[in-house]
Amino acid sequence: METEDSRPAIPASKKAYILETSNACMVNISGMAKFKKLFLSNEWELVSHPSSADFVLVCSCAFNQNQEDYSLETIAALKKKMKPGAELVVAGCLPKINEERLRGVFDGVAFGPQENEKIDEMIRAETRLADISNVTVSREDFRTSFLNSLNKVVANVFLRGPILALEKYFHLKIEPYYKILNTLYDHHIFYIEACSGCLGSCSYCAIRQAKGTLRSVPIGKIIDEFRYGLSQGYKKIGLIGDDLGYYGHDLGTDLVVLLEEILKIEGDYSLLLYYIEPMDFEKMFPRFKKLLGSGKFIDMNIPVQTASNRVTRLMNRNCDIENVIAFASEIRREFPSINVRTHVIVGFPGETEEDFEKGTKLFDAFDEVGVFKYTDRPRTPASRMINKIPEPVKDARVKVMRRRFLRDLYFRKLWRIRFVFNAKKG
Repeated sequence: METEDSRPAIPASKKAYILETSNACMVNISGMAKFKKLFLSNEWELVSHPSSADFVLVCSCAFNQNQEDYSLETIAALKKKMKPGAELVVAGCLPKINEERLRGVFDGVAFGPQENEKIDEMIRAETRLADISNVTVSREDFRTSFLNSLNKVVANVFLRGPILALEKYFHLKIEPYYKILNTLYDHHIFYIEACSGCLGSCSYCAIRQAKGTLRSVPIGKIIDEFRYGLSQGYKKIGLIGDDLGYYGHDLGTDLVVLLEEILKIEGDYSLLLYYIEPMDFEKMFPRFKKLLGSGKFIDMNIPVQTASNRVTRLMNRNCDIENVIAFASEIRREFPSINVRTHVIVGFPGETEEDFEKGTKLFDAFDEVGVFKYTDRPRTPASRMINKIPEPVKDARVKVMRRRFLRDLYFRKLWRIRFVFNAKKG
């Protein structure tokens, strides 16, 4: 394995190429943006193709098998595209989740999210990663095929202008189109990473192997970043974290207190929250709901992963999932302008047809449901469970869920048009 002492000297040209391999993971995308700002702050030029770079940094992802495979394929392809003498470094979760597979295609420098400061020495940084704040995410940072699909083109060309103009100038919202365009297809958002790591012990998840336990950013620092985002003209501020719902438990505070402090700030802005685990959401819901009447919240993700309490217990997630789903429905009913999303894992070990059918009902409780197929992750309790679901069965269930998503979106929700007049703007 290459050591720091054996790495080539920093070239005079100092050109870097940076990319991330997740499927629109906001935490990973924000981390990549922070790396970009670090390089720019140290007078590196960011190039758009690896063949032009002296230094290539991959922010990898391995939360499931598909993402791990994609990360490895990307790394292997980059090695072929790079010019002689250029250096490749792999950051992100993959080095900590499955180092053995990584070493099958790459034997260079690699480190996990808790070791990001290693990059300082690698590029001889005068401005160090710990000094980087007020990070902005650009549209170009979103590289997934979904966000560049025909859906996005149609939304931006034919719908976005007229629908958002009606809201801006006449305070008239055409739902559900306004809500979809205002969240899913708009990435002029200022993201603040409020915390990293988590307090959970989900049986299927390997992310904690890479991220470690919860580490929250002090409220004062978050408020400073929030004010900076507003000063730069951002109208949408996203709070993100691996376990945002447990924000502050390591500091003697919590997410509701943070949000109360943010809502004291006057101005024309909206809030997005990713990701509030259902265990946290259930406990804080009564206090959390009181804040929603501010009208400042437009988007949140509560990744329930299953609609079955039996599977919830197998996943080692300590909550009543039926309560959580009922609370999410309550938000959508009482605050229809808020986009409430979730994720579901299909084919978890021991998942019965009855458990799966409960999952299809999530489309009634949430505006959007992201569907993921269960895959074993190294060194997780779920990977050692019996009663694994055969791959053909998992694939069939995923197809059913995704068909249900299309039916639910295009043949049910989009036809329920209503007009909402908002006389109070800002």
